[in-house]
Amino acid sequence: MSYFLTEEQVSIRDVARRFTQREVRPRVMELYGPKGHTFIKEMGKKMADLGFFRIPVPESAGGLGAPRTTLLVVYEELSKESPALALHLMLNGVLPTMLLMGMPAAREKWFEKVLDGEATMAGAGTDPRGLANFSEWSDLAVRDGDHFILNGSRSYCTGGPYADLVIVFGLYKGTTWAFPLDVGTPGLIIREDEKMGLGTSFGALTMSDVRVPVAESLEMSAWVKDRKLVQANGHSTINVLDISSMSLGLAEGVFEKTFEYALQRTNAGKSILTLGAIQVKFAKMKAQIECARNMIYNAARLLEEGRQDKMLEHMVKPIATEMAVDVARSCMQLHGGMGYCVETGIERYLRDAMGLTIGECTSDMHWSTVATLMDMPETRLGSF
Repeated sequence: MSYFLTEEQVSIRDVARRFTQREVRPRVMELYGPKGHTFIKEMGKKMADLGFFRIPVPESAGGLGAPRTTLLVVYEELSKESPALALHLMLNGVLPTMLLMGMPAAREKWFEKVLDGEATMAGAGTDPRGLANFSEWSDLAVRDGDHFILNGSRSYCTGGPYADLVIVFGLYKGTTWAFPLDVGTPGLIIREDEKMGLGTSFGALTMSDVRVPVAESLEMSAWVKDRKLVQANGHSTINVLDISSMSLGLAEGVFEKTFEYALQRTNAGKSILTLGAIQVKFAKMKAQIECARNMIYNAARLLEEGRQDKMLEHMVKPIATEMAVDVARSCMQLHGGMGYCVETGIERYLRDAMGLTIGECTSDMHWSTVATLMDMPETRLGSF
């Protein structure tokens, strides 16, 4: 968490911490088994009852209208046990705000249901040609009177297999649009794809002559126009701080468990924490965690004060997510064979951390964008 929280943010953090410790921790391994979807939706309803989904929603629409830091603190606490639940919060807290920008029928049908945890949303924006190389994307939509007709596919849709509403992002005449599709819409098929970590599964979407009213679709020309990013920071910085705070929480969670384990684990009758090599490992991990924390919450504070630092945000994501991988690997190794066993729940942190390095553009994609923002010669934007 940030060291500079308001009283309200401290209160919300404490609620998230108690929920994570009491509700999530005892059952988190269910997420990685056949009941994963059920677990996500059950915990999602509990998070909704606590008001988490309403944190980013404007007060005028029945939300809390809280600053970004408030949401990051909750992501961080949830991710100490399950970044998958933090991702679920991101999808069902942030995506509903898109319904406020347009999509009147979808808003009427789904907005309150999602915020109350009675329905779930997912977003699908990865083209088979890649997430951010828009110059190679084909148009997803053609217009037929008052409707768009969608033909194509989207990959890696987190939450897709158990969603009720999916927001699909695609091009129409080279410009990005968002299309709300109810699951069950004729021509829409969602295939479940297993993945390495983060629980549950991806959804691969196929659309064959899917019809969606133009009045329900949202033009997003501020993002991509003429198959080109409109600006260097694009919309990627909408979620990079979210993913980064999840990585921070993940690292803290596995660090805390490993520190407690090291206190109890003995060598020659003494805690292994008395060994110099082990002490250095923990000291370095703590330093990595604190460095990432400061970058994340400094970037959030600048954003909230209207002084957004695009370059900093693109740096934060690869640094925080790669830090989580390093910490998770070290902690698994410190547990020895126990850390490598699935049933102890330690190796899952490494699998989850790897997923966070990929979501919302990979580390290399962000570094390429940083190079562009530094005005290096012959650079290309790597992330959107």
